[in-house]
Amino acid sequence: MDRGGHAVGAQRNMNGGVGDVTFNATKMVGIVAEIGGYHYSEITAEQSGTSQTLNASATVISYLCGPRISLRRDRVTPFAQALFGGVHSGDITGSRSPPCQTAGSCTALGSSNAFAMGLGGGLDIKASRHISIRLGQVEYLLTRLPSLSGSGVKEKQNNFRYSGGIVLN
Repeated sequence: MDRGGHAVGAQRNMNGGVGDVTFNATKMVGIVAEIGGYHYSEITAEQSGTSQTLNASATVISYLCGPRISLRRDRVTPFAQALFGGVHSGDITGSRSPPCQTAGSCTALGSSNAFAMGLGGGLDIKASRHISIRLGQVEYLLTRLPSLSGSGVKEKQNNFRYSGGIVLN
């Protein structure tokens, strides 16, 4: 806890999905528009050197766009990208203190919009003429959402994001 009695060092492990559309201006350069949705149902917060699981949940939506550089070969396409945009976090709701200051259900932190940035890359393997398999896309995802303390101060969250799936060519 910080001196104000607020949980600090909160960690969120989220699951969800990502979809993107890419306009390839040239064989190597494309513009990506991406949207992702993630949900978490518990928050682990550091308090005086110990971890405490809080009963809280929220949904987060990211919306990013930017350049992608691809090195296209016969069957393999590695790529790197830099995406910029925003993130929307829905209400964080809870049912015990903290984050709630009263017994029962509460809204611990209202919804908000903030800056987001994704830097990373991945690898696509061609399966057929129109389908590739994305073996993996690994990214650093920066968000600037408000602190769980409810102070309204935006904090930097350093996130790791991994995704994979099917690519329609």
